Amino acid sequence: MRGLTWGCAGLTALLYGGLSYFSFGPLRREANGLLGFDLQTFGFEAIAGLDYLTVLSPVGRALYLSTVWPLDTAFIVALTCLFALVTRKMPHRLAIIVATLAFAAFDLTENATVASVMRVPVEVVTPDVITLIGTFTTLKFLTLTLAVVLLLAALMRRRFNA
Repeated sequence: MRGLTWGCAGLTALLYGGLSYFSFGPLRREANGLLGFDLQTFGFEAIAGLDYLTVLSPVGRALYLSTVWPLDTAFIVALTCLFALVTRKMPHRLAIIVATLAFAAFDLTENATVASVMRVPVEVVTPDVITLIGTFTTLKFLTLTLAVVLLLAALMRRRFNA
């Protein structure tokens, strides 16, 4: 099982590296330097999201749909599996797993909603949809932070009780 855990950790790191490269490199260039929806930890105002969609080039939209979205989806699955593997022998892992699954649900929903607005002209995207994306973004980061804090606390508790 240790090899599987390390393999999953390596895969998660590779996916994160690819995701970071495309999100902070080519995709950001295609948006005139603006950060994408899911990179803004505390969400964003509807006007900022609409501005992002307005300046994002057709190449940027295609890049999100063909590369960033699939990479992000694979990263979410890999990270969720990694948390499950790391916590598999922990006695009080339920809270960590629930937080991790909540993170995955919020992030996958956020990504699907972003993909839906990438497929249509910016003129038909409503501020409510952008606000919803921002809410999912904030919830994603909150639940991921909670999962990491719970995992670190469990690892420290295990270390000090050993």
